Amino acid sequence: MSSKIMMVERRVRSVAVVVTVALVLAAGAVQAGLISRAPSYNFQAWYLVTEHTGFLVTSEYADEAACQRKRNATSVCQSGRTLIDHERNKPAVR
Repeated sequence: MSSKIMMVERRVRSVAVVVTVALVLAAGAVQAGLISRAPSYNFQAWYLVTEHTGFLVTSEYADEAACQRKRNATSVCQSGRTLIDHERNKPAVR
């Protein structure tokens, strides 16, 4: 019985080490900027922006005319510059 408990304990410790290493690597990648939740926008592109359950859904277009052709009642066209400025001025969520 004791050997079975030791084997289970060893596996649990191994899994805990793997999970800890994965979390440390993920945290390091976030701190280094390799992983980001913030969207990236092209400064010169135009975006069709639609809000859906609290999220902004965007589609990129080369110019304003192409964006306006795809626009509907629930969406709006915005330049990449506007969206970048909006992201910079938005308060950080912690």
